[in-house]
Amino acid sequence: MTLVLSVEARSLLPYIADAVPGWFDPQLTVYDAAGKQVAFADDNRYQPDPVMFFRAPADGEYTVELRDVVYRGRGDFVYRLTIAERPYVTDVFPLGGRRGSEVAVEYRGVNLAAVRGTVKVPADARRSITVNGLPFGASDLAAVREAEPNDAFDRAQRITAPLVVDGRIEKPGDVDYFVFSAKKDDKLVLQVQARRLGSPMDSVLTLYDGKRNQVAENDDWNDPLEAPLAHNSDSRILYTFPAAGDYYLRLRDIQGKGGEEYAYRLVLDAPHPDFTLRVAPDNPRLGVGDTAAITVAAVRHDEFAGEIKLAVENLPTGYAASEALIAAGQNEGRLTVTSPADAAPGVLSPVITGMAAIGKDTVMRQAESAESLMQAFAYTHVLPTKQLFLAVIPGTAYTLASSVAEGKVLEVKPESDTPIVVKVLRKNGVRAGVTITAVRLANNTITTKGVFVAPEKDEAEIVLTVAKDAKIGLRLDVIVSALMRANNQSIVRYTRAIPVMVVAK
Repeated sequence: MTLVLSVEARSLLPYIADAVPGWFDPQLTVYDAAGKQVAFADDNRYQPDPVMFFRAPADGEYTVELRDVVYRGRGDFVYRLTIAERPYVTDVFPLGGRRGSEVAVEYRGVNLAAVRGTVKVPADARRSITVNGLPFGASDLAAVREAEPNDAFDRAQRITAPLVVDGRIEKPGDVDYFVFSAKKDDKLVLQVQARRLGSPMDSVLTLYDGKRNQVAENDDWNDPLEAPLAHNSDSRILYTFPAAGDYYLRLRDIQGKGGEEYAYRLVLDAPHPDFTLRVAPDNPRLGVGDTAAITVAAVRHDEFAGEIKLAVENLPTGYAASEALIAAGQNEGRLTVTSPADAAPGVLSPVITGMAAIGKDTVMRQAESAESLMQAFAYTHVLPTKQLFLAVIPGTAYTLASSVAEGKVLEVKPESDTPIVVKVLRKNGVRAGVTITAVRLANNTITTKGVFVAPEKDEAEIVLTVAKDAKIGLRLDVIVSALMRANNQSIVRYTRAIPVMVVAK
């Protein structure tokens, strides 16, 4: 009988802001009746949550000890320990398949009834699906198997892009070589999918020209869509070929490790410029009759640098949203949602979309809601959540408004000043002063200075200053914010977004 002892700890609470390494790091130890250690497990490969396969050396009672690796303890070090004689799959090969196909696979693990099977990859599968608890990659490309021997330039396996190669670094020190042809000015993305798909492989990808001169190499590439990984260790090269001819790829594990579990998918494909939108936090608040500012981040893929037009859908009647823009080459934009004065408190589920021209196509992408979590005092991870919720709550303290008419695009000129009146609309009984925050946009191309509005004043003028080198046609959204300190509270409010366009003098 093989018992599977598995711990869920980091997988339950992946990031703890004020703990190092940023999560509970457990270890398992099994003792016999005499107190002698008979089994130990710290990590499960690269995962900090341990898994142990235990076969008792003799009948009797055994004690399981679960503790933090350095004896730390706190209220949020939560875990689940499962002990059972159950099937447990450690590996699946290949690591993925083509969308809309049925893939023959091999399983490795303990207590398995079968070591071979098939996986149906849905035609609409996203980046990966889950097979027996493991990630399984989904692609639109045809796949071939790595063919040994291919451990030297002279034995390099001939492949033709675009395709996926499913292979293994079969033993310690193994190196896999591939050769393919490219035309002058061809551009290809060469990438390894291994750690993202549950493989322990820490890849290094090296590109050589036909004369076997190294022209590019990559060890680790930080995939912005794989935030839960503790260490992004897959390799990726985006390369424009300067001349026609044969090129070689060398793939190896950086630590020289190998084995049946060291599987990979080597992908050769044309770049696919695109973008992913994220909204964080995923639960903004909006006072009745007030305005909320929402930040939308763009994760750009394969050198896409164009502008992205943002819009808000699925808002009830009476609510107003700005049509914001993420400027070309920028990674962030802001928009506003304004509630009607007679709105009822509640929870809304708006949908934020982005539209952009990519090549000859116009594409629309729906923004993902996301939450920013800190790990170990320093590292921030943006994790997708299921849905964006906008809480509408009773309005308090004050609201802000500007003198710019709703929907009007404010035209400004390089090396000019444009005044804007900001009105502070205090609630009854509120007498505190308000500081209007300075604005700095597009590398200080458009700026304002901070202004204090005294308790007895209800408006102030700010000046929009445009730099001399402001680019004609630059389109930005100015959102004026203000801060009131009252009753030990810091209360921030926003105006509706003010569209600004730089025009010629």
